[in-house]
Amino acid sequence: MKNYNNEAVVLLHGLALSTLFMKRIEIVLSRAGYTVYNIDYPSRDLDIDTLTHNIHKQLLNLSLDRYTSVHFIGHSLGGIIFRKLLSKYIFNNFGTLIALASPNRGTFLVDKFKNFRLFSWYFGPAALQLDNRSSYLEKLQFLPKDYYVITGNNSRFTLFGWWFDEANDGTVSVESTKAVGMDLEKHFICNVSHFSILFNSEVLEKILWILNRKVSGDPKEI
Repeated sequence: MKNYNNEAVVLLHGLALSTLFMKRIEIVLSRAGYTVYNIDYPSRDLDIDTLTHNIHKQLLNLSLDRYTSVHFIGHSLGGIIFRKLLSKYIFNNFGTLIALASPNRGTFLVDKFKNFRLFSWYFGPAALQLDNRSSYLEKLQFLPKDYYVITGNNSRFTLFGWWFDEANDGTVSVESTKAVGMDLEKHFICNVSHFSILFNSEVLEKILWILNRKVSGDPKEI
């Protein structure tokens, strides 16, 4: 079994969530031998660039350069922030970025709700940058070399899944998680919703497979 004692994983939760939602992933990765940092941040308060800057300052305090490899896993908005982070700052020991249900091409729901004052008040400026015609996301063209997406296509029992006219997880369509220019062999779809993706065993097995690609087998079949 490979020793991961000198590899770290940084986790970043999604919009209006907290580190609690990334806790199961943290536990599984810790048990697998990784050093895990589950980062909290005020996702509703600031725009994406400011959030990215503040998270980078948090990471500087972790002395990540002591690890042979540092991997990043972000849920939803967290995956977008990590793309922005890696486009601005160099991590010489960067390993892999895994985005969980990140709206790389925006989400239809922001289009629907962005003009409602209550929506913008509660979810904040970062949410307003994630609509389907987002100029912010169009300009965010950077993709790290080792970039994976895991997303869901199960919108049953979600409030808004029925609004979409395509496969979705209740919040983001499958198609909108495909970053422009990404290798679609690294895009995986599971039978999960936008939130159950964080607790699903199949998803966790895929994450472990991605972080250790020397394991034989097809991650689509795990």
